[in-house]
Amino acid sequence: MREGSVDLPDGRTISYAEHGVADGPTILYQHPMPAARSFNLDADALRAAGARSLTLERPGIGLSTRAPGRALSSWADDVARVAD
Repeated sequence: MREGSVDLPDGRTISYAEHGVADGPTILYQHPMPAARSFNLDADALRAAGARSLTLERPGIGLSTRAPGRALSSWADDVARVAD
């Protein structure tokens, strides 16, 4: 597992964990609630498929910065920025 974070334009940070094959096609995985970046798809299956997953932490979960006053639908914007 490799970990990192992405700085967003509004000053917040979204943390993630990367699992699987580092240079494989990427799956953006959303962990269930409550969980964090360490929750992931099956590691053996990722390696067998030659894929990697990025498990993003929602605002206020794990190492990601809280986002007071934001709506659940704001998460899509955060995911798009991380994907870029």
